Amino acid sequence: MSDKVIIYSWGRCGSRLIFGLYLENGYWKESTYPIQYQIDCNCVYHSHSHEWTLFEDSKDWNVVMMRRTSFNDQFLSYMQALLTQEWFYNHPSQQYTNKEKRFTLPRSLFEKYYRICKHYDNVYHDLFKFKDKFKSFRELLFEDVIEQGLEETCKMLDLSSKDCLWNEHKNPRTFNSVFDNKDEIMEWLQK
Repeated sequence: MSDKVIIYSWGRCGSRLIFGLYLENGYWKESTYPIQYQIDCNCVYHSHSHEWTLFEDSKDWNVVMMRRTSFNDQFLSYMQALLTQEWFYNHPSQQYTNKEKRFTLPRSLFEKYYRICKHYDNVYHDLFKFKDKFKSFRELLFEDVIEQGLEETCKMLDLSSKDCLWNEHKNPRTFNSVFDNKDEIMEWLQK
């Protein structure tokens, strides 16, 4: 029997890393909806949208939900990626670089994307009402995945630990190295 996996997040929490682990373990990449998977092979579907809750064959799918422990950390990582246009390590036009990039985040942009990200965070938590509809449904936290490392994460997902460029997935920048108005941003987050 084939294994079917959905990896869902609203972004900036390591879901591409987990997606890469499945691909390195021979899973067929499915990136369209509706799913056009091959019946007799393992496949993985990575999504930042929640259309997968509509799957008619949902009892055949294992769901891996991903987020960071802190909404603020996930939101700030999103803003950092948005401003630098560096989203992940292996994208031809949006990969991490060592170029120095500093920004002053305008309050209007902060507020716009804070509302958007808060909406997606609420949707994320609402999706747990669908958990009984699927073969399995689990949540992974970014911090736990990073702390336990490659070997333990693979064991937990029943995958063999292959070289998935684990360290390259980490963004080389930090909040402090990107934002010129970091103190002001922290104040906005407190309100």
